[in-house]
Amino acid sequence: MTSLEWTSDIARIPEGSLLLLMKEAVLGDESGWNFAQRSSGHVAAMFGPGMTGFFVLKGDELVAMARVMSDDFLCSWLAEICVHPDWRGKGIGRELIERIRHRFGHTATYVHAPISKLDFFLKCGLLRKKKLIATYDYHPEQEIHETAHEGIRISHDLKAVSAEAFADVYNSVGFGIRNATASEALACCFKPGSYGHFAFAGERLVGATRVFSDGVASTWMAELCVHPDWQYKGVGGALLASVRRRFVHTGLYSDIFSTQINFFSKGNHPPRDGWIALSISRIRDKVDLAEAVDRLLAVRGREDVLVPGKAR
Repeated sequence: MTSLEWTSDIARIPEGSLLLLMKEAVLGDESGWNFAQRSSGHVAAMFGPGMTGFFVLKGDELVAMARVMSDDFLCSWLAEICVHPDWRGKGIGRELIERIRHRFGHTATYVHAPISKLDFFLKCGLLRKKKLIATYDYHPEQEIHETAHEGIRISHDLKAVSAEAFADVYNSVGFGIRNATASEALACCFKPGSYGHFAFAGERLVGATRVFSDGVASTWMAELCVHPDWQYKGVGGALLASVRRRFVHTGLYSDIFSTQINFFSKGNHPPRDGWIALSISRIRDKVDLAEAVDRLLAVRGREDVLVPGKAR
């Protein structure tokens, strides 16, 4: 593979070649992607903030690609990985996984895969998450009218959420973030490309969900949390409906626990038949916030990311 070029620079990819590769690899059909209707603008959005591409070129020919959505702090999701049929069996897919592992190994990285590809991913060292279920829905024509129950208000405004309230909701369901203060966690969980939906009872934050989205093709719901005092009161359903309504024009994916199938199915977000959930690497026991931020700045080449308590 020494004659291949490996890059994450979307500017190196000839116009039209990425959609052509996805079509040749039969990727996207189930997600409602009509390749004839897509443009370079759609491709640019797919690699916007919070999205990282891994491309393999042979001269001007794009022979493989992978795309990862990530907050670069807690978790990542492999949105796509595909190798042109003419280039399969040469170790390119495995090398893509290794490069993703190297780049995002400090996060928990999740993967959806058809059961037919299980052997490949296991050989690449992935773990099948037997307690997690891969879910998916895409209904761009559907009107979603469900609203929050009386007394519950759903907001998208991160400024209305205090760091302490956010940490309280996450901690209440066991999603605490070790070795990071509440303000640090809030700042790092909601970077560009990450979106929050927040449920309030009066002025109290009682639930939250966090999603990664490119806004045109794919949305991944990283977490949906409801404080135990407010479970079974319609809060979770209102949050799920809010996400589906906001991102109805994209495919919506998530990894849910097997005990949550009924809840998500009632919310029209069912398990994806024939697909499974895996992970590339587990999150580290210790999260080094400074290292995560430094990595983010180095990769993006930006100086406009501010984190409480960290100087520019």
